[in-house]
Amino acid sequence: MTQFQGASLCKQSVSHLFVSDPITVPLHASVREVVALMQKKRIGAVLVEAEGRLKGVFSERDVVTRVLALNLPLETPVKEFLRPVPVFVKPADDVGKAMDLMSEHYLRHLAVVDDDMKILGMISVRNIVDCLAQQFPEAVINQPPRADQMMSAPEGG
Repeated sequence: MTQFQGASLCKQSVSHLFVSDPITVPLHASVREVVALMQKKRIGAVLVEAEGRLKGVFSERDVVTRVLALNLPLETPVKEFLRPVPVFVKPADDVGKAMDLMSEHYLRHLAVVDDDMKILGMISVRNIVDCLAQQFPEAVINQPPRADQMMSAPEGG
């Protein structure tokens, strides 16, 4: 792995990474409804919208740290748990910016929006990890199944 390859990945736009059909919910949806939807769809976050425009991201982490930890009712609307200003990227923003925002704000999901805040998609840490794995396949493929596992014979022999 060279520094140049990693640097070039960070300069690529997020447009090739994001899921273009994210799951959205309205502001008035209850935490209970959203949790059921996330469980059914097997996802960790949804985009909260009003009239197709991003209002925020609600994640499983929000459920644990902002609802259950404070013993709040599950019938509370998700709008009560949104940041005052949502964190997002635009399709032309580079992967480096997305990683920086995720790190700075402790996020695992970012909305992708246009100039009018219209929802275009969502990017997750997993999207970035998958991209890294594709950029450096030899480094990823050559790892043993577990970090502490050593193969007793080469190539299954």
